Amino acid sequence: FIPCTEALAQNLLSCPQDGKYSCIFAEIMKNTWCDVKVVAEGFSLWVKRKQSAPWSNYIFKPDLPSDEQNMDEIDAEFYAPENHPELDLLKLQHLNNLLEQNNATLKASTESQHISNKEKILQKKDKANDRK
Repeated sequence: FIPCTEALAQNLLSCPQDGKYSCIFAEIMKNTWCDVKVVAEGFSLWVKRKQSAPWSNYIFKPDLPSDEQNMDEIDAEFYAPENHPELDLLKLQHLNNLLEQNNATLKASTESQHISNKEKILQKKDKANDRK
């Protein structure tokens, strides 16, 4: 299916602005027929005993560069029994809530201090006006 999808992506990018929706629909239909051909080819090869299953021709196994093959070690560490990513996520959410509460408190205190400062300035102006 990858060649079909790549062709779909390229063709969608080249759709003109005028008639864009009809172009998109046409490209999706072309992609659907391409996918149907892939499935039919797999079924045909299976019937002819050239592959072990009807879907064997479209199972994608990428050739990974050597640095990406090391990802298995990282995956093993991530999925280790003693590792609990869902608990880590809950802890992070709790810490985020605490930060948001602290920010709200800080903002409220800053606003009240700002209002208090304005009141003091106004009082000083009133006193200065009273002296005149």
